[in-house]
Amino acid sequence: MISMDDGTPPGSLSREELRSIVLAALAGDEPTGGRETFHARFDHPERGISIDDVVFGLEQEWKSCRAERFDSKEWQWRYRIETETIDGDPLVLIVAVDSASKSFMVVTRWKT
Repeated sequence: MISMDDGTPPGSLSREELRSIVLAALAGDEPTGGRETFHARFDHPERGISIDDVVFGLEQEWKSCRAERFDSKEWQWRYRIETETIDGDPLVLIVAVDSASKSFMVVTRWKT
């Protein structure tokens, strides 16, 4: 068994692989529930970003997407997705992806 502390991190996902995981997860039973950290959902109400904005932005064609960093504690890659809100405002999402379970979590979000 490979220890998370000593193992080799997996490679990051391509844009297409990431988009496939995100869209499949959004199509599941709870498209918005449980997909954001407490920080993303509640810590910055002044940003004026709703869950609907996040889902809308993830479902749209992304302006850009790149791997940000590998979180060795959670054994997940974090990705920066640039998209837009329902109102067309530029939106940045940082998502953590669990490739094994094909799930993701929005870690933080902000308008640019």
